[in-house]
Amino acid sequence: LQRVSRFVFQAGDGTPELKGKIRVWLGDASKKLMDLPSDFMIDFLFLDGIPSEYLSYLKAAEPHLAPGALIVADNAGVFASEG
Repeated sequence: LQRVSRFVFQAGDGTPELKGKIRVWLGDASKKLMDLPSDFMIDFLFLDGIPSEYLSYLKAAEPHLAPGALIVADNAGVFASEG
């Protein structure tokens, strides 16, 4: 819980305009994304997990991506051979 609180604080950076607009989820991204309501839309997706799983995360997110959504994948390709 302490780690989640830190991520939420960093994501919002104390900016009032962002309050309630940023959601941070920990866990299996494919499962979390598949559990979203069908009308839930994502404007910005930051992936930080096992790089070899990023394609499956992206496929799970695809139905929820808003037109023009921005996707950032942390360390994509850095450890591609290690998975």
